[in-house]
Formats: sequence, C-alpha cells, structure tokens
Amino acid sequence: IGDLSDPLGEQAVLLQDFFLSDGSGEGRKPEVITEAYAICDAEFIYVGFICHEPRIDEITVSQAGRDGPLWREDCVELYLDPTRGRSWAYHWIVSSTGVIWDGLHAPAGLDMDYNADAQAASKIFEERWTAELKIPFEDIGGAPIPGEVWGVNLMRLRQVGDLEAHAWSLRDVSHADPRGFGEAIFPAV
Repeated sequence: IGDLSDPLGEQAVLLQDFFLSDGSGEGRKPEVITEAYAICDAEFIYVGFICHEPRIDEITVSQAGRDGPLWREDCVELYLDPTRGRSWAYHWIVSSTGVIWDGLHAPAGLDMDYNADAQAASKIFEERWTAELKIPFEDIGGAPIPGEVWGVNLMRLRQVGDLEAHAWSLRDVSHADPRGFGEAIFPAV
C-alpha cells in the first residue's frame, strides 16, 4: 500500500471537490488539489489520497511516531461514523511518511487510547505525495451490509505556507463533527 497502484484502485470511488475548512462556510477551493479513492472488500476498507503539491520540498515532516502529534505536519485524515448516529466517530491521521494516529471521538471526549490494527503507507513524489490507509472492519464494529449508509469525512492538512485544512464534506459544523459528515453507501461485495 502507499503508491495507489493496487488493482483494487481501478474500481475505487473517486472523491474530489475538497474545500477549505477555514470556518468561513464559503466552501472556497484550496490552492492545490486533493483527491481520494475509497473501496472495500469483505474484510477491509481502503482509502487512498493524492495530495498535489507544487512545493513538495517544503512539506512539513516530523519524527513523530505512532499516535504522535501528526496534525502538526502535512497529513491526511479519515473520519468514519458507522452507525450514522452523528455523535461519535473513528478518526485516523496518516502523515506523508506513513505514520498513523488513531482515536475515537465520543460525546464524552476524545479517546486517544483507541488503536485499530490499521495499516498505512505514504510515498513522496516530485509534485505530489500519496497515502493509503487499510482498516479492518472488525476493528470498527464489523463490515457494512449492502446499502448501509455510514458517515464519512476526509481531510488534508497542508502545512506549506499558511496552514490549510481541506475537507471533503464541509457543512456548518467542524470537519470533525459527525453531524457534518458526508455519506458513504456500501455496495454488495
């Protein structure tokens, strides 16, 4: 994983139209393009990101390890609300070096002790970097049934220049608030 060359990627759903999550509610387009791909099989959900970056030599990379403060560097994020209850969500961050942070947002607060058996990999190219995340359904309550709808949001934090947060689903709430998530409808696998 990491370079998005897997044959599964040919069948993945393309998610485009990321917007600046700057609190303005205007849905402005960011300076650079972010694309994501999503697909699942019976055991895993796979999400891949392509982060276009003309200033690739300026991306922020740290030495943070698993569950370190990855939000301080160039990274991508995935939020999943499998019950579509709009009150809690699983959350993963993947750095441009393939390091994972994961947590569980709940009404009582953030559970940073949550750890899924997720795998991630990233790769830096000349004018973009990619990240891929593979999450076992068993770590998030089980696989969806065909037609089931989950809440989802995807993010990119771009640290080049001024911080830019790019959100796939941008509503009148924070990008981390499940009430503003977009929807993923799962097909038969």
